[in-house]
Amino acid sequence: MRIALALIAIGLATTPAAAQVGNIDLSALDRAVDRGTLLYHYDQAAWHGTDVLKLQARDKLASVGGWIIDGPPQHPEIVFFDHDEADPHAVFIADLKDDVVASTHLATVGDTLSPARKRMIAARRAAGKAMAAANISPCTNAPFNTIVVPPDSARDPITVYFLSAQTDWQTIPFGGHYAVEVDRNGVASTPRPFTKSCLNRAPEPGKGPAEAMVVTHLLDPVPTEIHVFSMYAARKPIYVQTGANLWLVDAPKGRALIRLVKRDPDKPNG
Repeated sequence: MRIALALIAIGLATTPAAAQVGNIDLSALDRAVDRGTLLYHYDQAAWHGTDVLKLQARDKLASVGGWIIDGPPQHPEIVFFDHDEADPHAVFIADLKDDVVASTHLATVGDTLSPARKRMIAARRAAGKAMAAANISPCTNAPFNTIVVPPDSARDPITVYFLSAQTDWQTIPFGGHYAVEVDRNGVASTPRPFTKSCLNRAPEPGKGPAEAMVVTHLLDPVPTEIHVFSMYAARKPIYVQTGANLWLVDAPKGRALIRLVKRDPDKPNG
């Protein structure tokens, strides 16, 4: 960590990562950027959609069993569904554009959920049971924020993320985030942690451009979608040290980028 801070202090220029760093395949960086961006905008949709639900349909709150979100990051749709596990129904729907609620719809008896959305709801429930069975708790004093990522096809598994909620404007929870994959038969995997422990961090003034945040990541050879999500949430660049490599996660033009800043040839990759 001290080495990383020293590198930032002298203002290292970042350079785009090559297609391969040592034995690390950097195709994972594109996935981290795309998935982390999706997680951030879906999380915003859940936040703003819930606020609008409370304003426009407060009398329906007791009938809401949860929510799912689908659609592209800049134009997602959030569906609040009921408690019917066997055959869930929509209660309230909100469409967002650029993280702002653009329209809402109060579901009626005739409204039905597509099979794809029912599968997402079932996956959310199965993943929740896997988290409970593993006795996993969030790293902040708030319930997990849950995001179900739509699969690319009916054959692909559904990934359900459980994110420790940010409970104040200054502190970012880098730890306490998990992913559970649910296959097409509804079987949930063991929860995958993104850190080994809780890691709630605040920006460190004077440690880099725009008061960049600095973390060490031990479980993957490159930054993950959680680092991209956290960069958007913090609205600050994040330096991530992974073994021999120091990376910068930033969004200089509004689009997330992960760049290799420094490699120490004397350390192992990963």
